[in-house]
Amino acid sequence: MKVNQSEVIIVGGGVIGASIAYSLAKRGQSVTLLERGPLGQEASAAAAGMLGAQSEMEDTVALFQWARKSRAMFPELSGELRELTGIDIGLVREGGEI
Repeated sequence: MKVNQSEVIIVGGGVIGASIAYSLAKRGQSVTLLERGPLGQEASAAAAGMLGAQSEMEDTVALFQWARKSRAMFPELSGELRELTGIDIGLVREGGEI
């Protein structure tokens, strides 16, 4: 019996987990993405599609800057996915900026 192995396992198939899996796969990593239900239906659905993790933390912690950098990567990712698949992920850049 052959066992499938991945170099990386990502738990959570929402916007961030799927984006990380895609990015790693582009770099040649073998990735398994785990989600208990349909992709994008847990935390991402509960957040109504907003990418605002940094809005819930102090701007003095390192995670705040990482969250902002992550959010800043989505316009390029959106264009790349549209070019690659023909699918528009519906990224809208409106609302609060922190």
